[in-house]
Amino acid sequence: MQSLKIFALGDMKPQGDVNSDDTRFVRTNHTSSLVKVIEGAVEDLVARGHLPNVDAIIAKAPDEDNGAGIVTSVLRDIEGSDLIIIDVSTESPSVIYELGAVNALGLPYILVSSKDSLPFYLVHSRSILNFTFSDGFDSSNESHLALRNRLFRNYKSPDGREASESVFSFYFGGLPIVNVSGPVAVAVGYKTNFLNDFGGQGGILSSSVKMAIPTPGADETSEISVNPNYLISFIPNPATFENYDRAVTWVRSEMEKAGLELVEASIIAKDGQKMRRGKGVLALRNNPEVIFDIPRTLYPLMQSPRVLSQIDRIGPDTEELRDRLVQRLLLDFRDALSWSINRARADGDGSWRRIVVVTDQEKLVSTVQEKLS
Repeated sequence: MQSLKIFALGDMKPQGDVNSDDTRFVRTNHTSSLVKVIEGAVEDLVARGHLPNVDAIIAKAPDEDNGAGIVTSVLRDIEGSDLIIIDVSTESPSVIYELGAVNALGLPYILVSSKDSLPFYLVHSRSILNFTFSDGFDSSNESHLALRNRLFRNYKSPDGREASESVFSFYFGGLPIVNVSGPVAVAVGYKTNFLNDFGGQGGILSSSVKMAIPTPGADETSEISVNPNYLISFIPNPATFENYDRAVTWVRSEMEKAGLELVEASIIAKDGQKMRRGKGVLALRNNPEVIFDIPRTLYPLMQSPRVLSQIDRIGPDTEELRDRLVQRLLLDFRDALSWSINRARADGDGSWRRIVVVTDQEKLVSTVQEKLS
């Protein structure tokens, strides 16, 4: 059965000593009244045959949370809800902060206020003004009917987008902030779609493989058997190396300075079994047990909405500003990749400790020499 989880937020004030773990942070207020109105609206929808039962829409408020861990508890409930209803009557800084978090996460929400106007940044929102907070649903009250109808529309919506609006999202063409840059998704995708084949249980780093490698001085390849020891993933700076080919050219040049030849190769078989599709890698000709990769997936970040919208709105002659933005996106990518790999290492899965991520180009050669010694 389809269900809709609703979390009601509003001004929260402490009762008693704010430093005590026993402090009750939410006294009876608009939030608890809002939940009662919602519950009554749900009962009305059930009576009209629009909902199967009252469990189809469940509303919750943070009224029972105590001082210890209140922020974590509220954020957990925000993330775990389908729809957030926010009372902005008091224009409380805490409520506006919570609304910012909801906006950033791209969650559907409905604003209600007992006033007849909203703060400047919220005036665009399709809110319910002059809302009546009471101990139950009143079918003759226009604000209660408006809320009931919006609850039902959201219940029927497969994604809840109808109730999602944000000045920040409008600025980025409708995308919520969490989806604007994408470095986290790109990093986790790289780990899942590429690195898993090397570090996972039974992966390439724990196998005997057959590698197709260019034959010196000939336009052909030869097949060699290799037991790979390390995969070195070099994360280039897109502001320095604007595309994959330039990054490869630089790495090959640095290896040559150290007396090492880097070539394009392909892993075509593992444990004696031919792979359905070869795995393209970079390898040292005389030390093919050390494999390299430069994630091609990193470069689409340069075409992300966050970068392109900055160029469109601020102008192309802002190279330093763009480069700082790229540095932040790159840092997000690196942090997300490290987080994802560390989770795999903590699970003791496969050969993840033999995957080395290099983010400092000055340390690339020394890292390779260390692994070869």
